[in-house]
Amino acid sequence: MPARPRKDRTGGLMGFELAYLLDDSSLVDHRWQEGSLWRLQRGEPATASGKTVCPKSLWQAQKAEFLPLFVEKHPGKRPAPFWQYEAPEPRQQGGGPKNNDWVKMKKIHGENAPAIRLLNWKFNHGIPGRLNLEIKDKRIFESQAAYLKRLDLLTPGELELIPEQEFLPVLLADMQE
Repeated sequence: MPARPRKDRTGGLMGFELAYLLDDSSLVDHRWQEGSLWRLQRGEPATASGKTVCPKSLWQAQKAEFLPLFVEKHPGKRPAPFWQYEAPEPRQQGGGPKNNDWVKMKKIHGENAPAIRLLNWKFNHGIPGRLNLEIKDKRIFESQAAYLKRLDLLTPGELELIPEQEFLPVLLADMQE
């Protein structure tokens, strides 16, 4: 189990907030906080102990502190809030059958229309389209490391920390992100 950030670095955040910022559900303090974490992961406000937390505000207020902690442990990857609020575009598909649901939604509703969450790449670590079980095992995407390098989103010194195999394309079925 990953070590929790030191107490002086949590800024009084609750376990579900830490779990959201660091993309690590093992940091949830109590079972009742799991629902709050789930809401944040869906982009919805969550309330716990009389405190309402907006996921976007939480990320914007804490990313300077917690993104470096995440990158230190997972170079070449980003936590879910990055994909929800910072990623400029979906990860590129390199092979396998295409899932055109995302393209269809853009044609129908326009570029900025609210998409169904399962079709929204921001809620799937940059993977566009519904996670369609029939084609899941055959879709190939660029890795997070390749995406971050291609868009010049790596932090200073991060490139040297990323193992070479992290730049290889990944089969959707093998992704554990």
